[in-house]
Amino acid sequence: MSRQRRQDLRNPRRLDLSLPQFHVSPRGGTEGSIERKTKVRRNVVLFTPHYLVAPWVLASTDLIAALPERVARRFAEAFPLTLVPVEIPHEPLRVQQLWHPHRQQDPSH
Repeated sequence: MSRQRRQDLRNPRRLDLSLPQFHVSPRGGTEGSIERKTKVRRNVVLFTPHYLVAPWVLASTDLIAALPERVARRFAEAFPLTLVPVEIPHEPLRVQQLWHPHRQQDPSH
């Protein structure tokens, strides 16, 4: 995913991973599933623990990002972003909820 003016993403099969990238790392760290599963190294210049800032960052910079398709589609509906399908091995997106132990019995959980 990138802003619409990005021209070097026209051919996703030849994606240049040296392009500056934005990486979402909910658990922290500078290495994603791509790096853990392959020898590929990306040029990640910005990290964040959540996806919510991604559309603003991507729409206002020349950074690219690999995001879950459903998330990327929602962002592209509201921001001038381009989706480019790229087949890269990745872990499934896992959704978790956390709350204080005092709220454990709350029925809304």
